[in-house]
Amino acid sequence: MPTPPVGQHAGTSIASTEADHADSREDTGMHRFKLLTTLAAIGLSTAMGISAQIREIAGCRIAPGTLCSEQNLAGADFSDASLARSQFSGSRLVGADFSGADLTGANFNRADMQRAALQGAVFKAAELQRADLREAKLQNADLSEARLRGARLSGANLTGALLNGADLSMAELRQVGLDKVSLQRANLRSADLRGASLRDADLSGANFSRANLAGADLRGAKLADARFDGAERSGCRGCP
Repeated sequence: MPTPPVGQHAGTSIASTEADHADSREDTGMHRFKLLTTLAAIGLSTAMGISAQIREIAGCRIAPGTLCSEQNLAGADFSDASLARSQFSGSRLVGADFSGADLTGANFNRADMQRAALQGAVFKAAELQRADLREAKLQNADLSEARLRGARLSGANLTGALLNGADLSMAELRQVGLDKVSLQRANLRSADLRGASLRDADLSGANFSRANLAGADLRGAKLADARFDGAERSGCRGCP
């Protein structure tokens, strides 16, 4: 068989190499296209998932830091929601359900929360000054370091709640159930505790100066370093 000229060998080799490069570029381009398409699909799916998780109630986004001040949210269901640092000041929240919700650092100043379900909610360092919490259900809620100055809590149930370091000065706590509550270092100066039950509560270091404890029940409570300067204690069971 005749041997092909050297130039023919070279031409054939170059053409073959260029074809291989073209195929390689095509494969790479297709791979990139598929990768980008996949990433876009994942991004869209994630965005849709996040969007689906964000609920709204009466125009309020159920998410940390939401702004829901001065709203009518009576009876709304916020149970187990993550609402840390949210704003509910001045809102009407009568009968609302915040049970199990994270409300760390949230603002409920002047909010109407009568008969609200707040069992197991976390109100750490929350603002509840002058809030209306009458007949609210606060069993096992965490109100550590919360500010409840002047709050109205008559008839509320706080059994098993944590109120360590809370400010309850001038709060209205008549007939409140505070059995087994931890009120270590809490400030209850000038608070109205007439007829309140604090049986087996931890009141170590609490300040009851000028508080009204008439008819209250403190039997079994821990009173180490608690202050009762000028407190009204007539008919109080377990008071020092």
